[in-house]
Amino acid sequence: MRHALAPNLMSSALMLVSLSGGQAQERALDRMTIDGVQAGRVALAKVCLPAILGAQSIEPLAIAQGMLPASAREVGGGKADKAWRLGLVEPAYAVAWSDGSCTALVEKGSREALGAMAEGEILGRPEGFKRGSVAVVENGRLERSIYCAQVRGGWALVSITVAGPKRVSRTRALSSTVYLRPTPSALCAAS
Repeated sequence: MRHALAPNLMSSALMLVSLSGGQAQERALDRMTIDGVQAGRVALAKVCLPAILGAQSIEPLAIAQGMLPASAREVGGGKADKAWRLGLVEPAYAVAWSDGSCTALVEKGSREALGAMAEGEILGRPEGFKRGSVAVVENGRLERSIYCAQVRGGWALVSITVAGPKRVSRTRALSSTVYLRPTPSALCAAS
């Protein structure tokens, strides 16, 4: 009787391995074909915001979200910085900077959709972020908004930078940096 069960158990085990392998391939395809807004939401809401605001390590959060290690040089980083990528067509990155901040970057996509997504994720946080200064910078190439909240005896700031009225082709669709500071910032004053 034992010998008759062995082939059935082995067959079931192989089916499970095949099934989990197929699911892994499907997840890998999803990771690569995800659009910029969804990928940006992962990088900002699932990696950068919880890492900085929850005093967690960025790398395990990025990996848990299916982000793959990338060269920090691809996003302007140095040797001490680390980056993870999600998506191919509209890639997004989570970048752990050596100064302890985290940036969610999206290379391509709608500035309006990405800006609205980022603002919604920031304002929806339990820390009670409020919009601070808004400015068009770099000769109209970028529009930057700052969001601030008082946390754990200090301040959390999150920037949202999207293309401005004079966008140039190399401008990223979204850059959102999350960082902590011990004192309030003049950028937190409402514009």
